[in-house]
Amino acid sequence: MITKTQKKKKFRAKPFAKWLDALCKAVVKWRDGNKCMIAQKCHGEVVTDPYNRQWVHIYTRNARYVRWDLANAVCGCGACHDWAHRNQAEFIEWFKGKYPERYEHLNSPDDYDELMRRHIVLGTWRQDDYEYFELILLFKARSSKMPPSAVPKAYRRRYEIKMKGIV
Repeated sequence: MITKTQKKKKFRAKPFAKWLDALCKAVVKWRDGNKCMIAQKCHGEVVTDPYNRQWVHIYTRNARYVRWDLANAVCGCGACHDWAHRNQAEFIEWFKGKYPERYEHLNSPDDYDELMRRHIVLGTWRQDDYEYFELILLFKARSSKMPPSAVPKAYRRRYEIKMKGIV
């Protein structure tokens, strides 16, 4: 007889996606020093509100096959994030000039064929697709020595537990 504790928990994609969003956002901000890397509207000036840093995507978050790819994001202030959305073509040209290796990575078809096919054709993802991105982000956080304080409070305990599991 299977007891309640022995039952395997059903995988829920939405909470897992929120966890990956928080983790990726924290890693990007940590990597970029919590500074606006775009500097189109703020001109690189220090904004008095350090919490005004946002997770700016090159390609939309709806494209899940690049949503949690660190090459697809930069840290930016609210004004520059707004500029990036309003001037998408100019933003991509700026990104291509400033980060050519990331741009090439995002546009190389071999890297994302399977994930893209699953996302576009099937419209679904499996649990291991989410876990794949989680592992990459956790290893990046570990290698950059990102402290738990860089992760939003709601996910700090989960981050600490996951980091203990990585050798």
